[in-house]
Amino acid sequence: MLNEAKVLKQKASDQIENHRRQFIIALTFGSSDEIRGCLWMATCEPQSANQNITAYGILIFVSGLVTLCGGLMLLLLFIYNCSDQVLSTREKREAKSREAAARSARETAQARERWKSAKDNARKHASGLQAQLSRTFSRKKSVRQGQSKAGMSGALPPMPMSASQPKGNNLTKMVRELADDPENHEGFNLEIGDKNLKKNMPKAKQLQTRSQIFKYAYGQIEKEKALQEQNKNLTFSGVISMAADMEIRNRPPIEVAFKDLTLTLKGKNKHLLRCVTGKIVPGHVSAVMGPSGAGKTTFLSALAGKATGCTKSGSILINGKVESIQSYKKIIGFVPQDDIVHGNLTVEENLWFSARCRLPADLAKPDKVLVVERVIEALGLQPVRDSLVGTVEKRGISGGQRKRVNVGLEMVMEPSLLILDEPTSGLDSSSSQLLLRALRREALEGVNICMVVHQPR
Repeated sequence: MLNEAKVLKQKASDQIENHRRQFIIALTFGSSDEIRGCLWMATCEPQSANQNITAYGILIFVSGLVTLCGGLMLLLLFIYNCSDQVLSTREKREAKSREAAARSARETAQARERWKSAKDNARKHASGLQAQLSRTFSRKKSVRQGQSKAGMSGALPPMPMSASQPKGNNLTKMVRELADDPENHEGFNLEIGDKNLKKNMPKAKQLQTRSQIFKYAYGQIEKEKALQEQNKNLTFSGVISMAADMEIRNRPPIEVAFKDLTLTLKGKNKHLLRCVTGKIVPGHVSAVMGPSGAGKTTFLSALAGKATGCTKSGSILINGKVESIQSYKKIIGFVPQDDIVHGNLTVEENLWFSARCRLPADLAKPDKVLVVERVIEALGLQPVRDSLVGTVEKRGISGGQRKRVNVGLEMVMEPSLLILDEPTSGLDSSSSQLLLRALRREALEGVNICMVVHQPR
């Protein structure tokens, strides 16, 4: 009996211990599956020691993926916070390089002007000294001939000007060299622009760095300014001189002639234009004037092929041929009254966006930089080049500057025909004069310019 009691007591204690273990496992894994011998989220066969723990693998994979995504989000957050600083640092470095190149080009141009002035003074001084030496030599020669005629014998005394004779010859040589080649800058062999700059550099490194590109661009701009100053009257000979000295990309000329051009509104018998005849030619600035509502904008839209909702009659000849104006749209610039600029970009970014989209793809980067910098300089946008254009919610540059940027977007494409709808509206007198000078310079390069002038003064 005692043995049976001990056995029953031992079985009871074992069962209690077994239930206690199962209870602890159930509390740990939150499932009653383990009580039957399986882990939580695992499956197993009855009376089998193997369990399917695929769910645990999926859980570990998801945990790792969440950790990786969290790390990527932290990295992106760090990049986002530092991107503004990186971009501002880059812009500052680029601006510093640009200012250094512009300053170097200005100093070079000023030094060249000083050299020309000194050379002119030296030439005048040499001419006067040569004339003085010639008179002295002629007087000595006449005295010597008189003495020989008088029968004087013996050797003549040494000439006191013998020491000066080589000097006279050197001066004569210098004057002749200056007269033969007045543009010879001996002792100041520095050419503004890309001629010597491209020759002196290896082919693999031609205008690769930012400073070299800016130096080339601003050097060309300063050279063009000097030529314009020399030919400020802008006569025909001055234009020929500028065209010969400046390296300007050739633009195909476009002459537009129109005869009996009539626009009729569709669905209504209403004429917007009636029998308009005329011609606009390259190298000229053609102005279209008239009161409000006279049809100036409609006329420009008809010329540019942008008139919609109308029936067009009459003929438009392109270079004397009946062709569609749409065939030349890649070399035609059209500036509407409304702004077409991107308000969230800076002035320079707007111009660069237009240049990259519309200039030839095979045009070298230094030449693209030159085109953009030339437009910025011509339109007086240098002080606001890094300023946002602005939107309705965020104020940016002024209205006049915005209008000039609008014109610059079409000028950077270097068009052959440039049509502008009231480009001077909203501009002050100084800005209008600056814009018209830029357009006049474009006309001197052979561009056909037609514009609406609402305020002739």
